[in-house]
Amino acid sequence: MRIALVGFMGAGKTSVGRRLAKALRTPFVDLDELVEEFEGRTIPSLFTESEEVFRQAERRALATLMTQDCVLATGGGTPLRSMDTLLEWGIVVFLDAPLSVLSERVGSGIDRPVWSEAAERYALRQPIYSRAHHRIDATQTVAAQVRMIRELVCA
Repeated sequence: MRIALVGFMGAGKTSVGRRLAKALRTPFVDLDELVEEFEGRTIPSLFTESEEVFRQAERRALATLMTQDCVLATGGGTPLRSMDTLLEWGIVVFLDAPLSVLSERVGSGIDRPVWSEAAERYALRQPIYSRAHHRIDATQTVAAQVRMIRELVCA
């Protein structure tokens, strides 16, 4: 089974993804972690060069997963350039929450390279995220979100 979780920073893609993968007995992949593993450096350090350097690394890492069954937690910006790829690869689930909730979760955003532009990026990404096969209310508990996703994809 191939499930990609998309959504803005702080939506819970990694938390929900880990639990969902465990429940479905399938591998879990965090795309940000995979990028760091392949590149041998952190995402903030890639961003110090440029966002484009990071996005290229992200696309290379994503390409390695295209034949793999897994639950994939994407980066918040992954769908900007790769939504069509994700939609063809598997079931895409949008973890949706208001920016006010995400802001509380992220806090200062000091470890998020683009958090200072959160409002603009949130508005830009919403129409792209909404192309997902399914939308889940990410203000609910992780357990509730996992249950809803399982009901959607296993029905």
